[in-house]
Amino acid sequence: MPMTPSEKTYTPIYASLKDCCLSSALKELKEGAVQARASFVFPETFSAFAGHFPDHSVLPAVVQLTTVRHISEQALGFALQLRAYGRIKFSGAILPGEEVEIEVRLTPEEELYHGEFTVKKEGKSVSNGSCDFSKS
Repeated sequence: MPMTPSEKTYTPIYASLKDCCLSSALKELKEGAVQARASFVFPETFSAFAGHFPDHSVLPAVVQLTTVRHISEQALGFALQLRAYGRIKFSGAILPGEEVEIEVRLTPEEELYHGEFTVKKEGKSVSNGSCDFSKS
């Protein structure tokens, strides 16, 4: 049974992502590009589940996108500023306790880093799209 918002302890979502990360890997590619992959499990107590939805917790799409930025920053080694997300497709739900794998391939383009990402659960895509970041 999901916890009510008053029963949960709140931690800023971005700050708590590192606690949900099980593993991560980085692969350097040609011409400054990198590929980052990380596995996450978001427990029922993860603050983003509060109120989304009260009777059936689902990880909000914005948290999936925030996690893409998080692993991109880890891969590049510096803070990033979001410039754009594009062609995003959400095709499945992420429930509390489910393991997901997030992969992003980042390519430097002038003053931006362009990324293509996929979020998978049990080997199947639950979301994918593109992103553009600049250094903060």
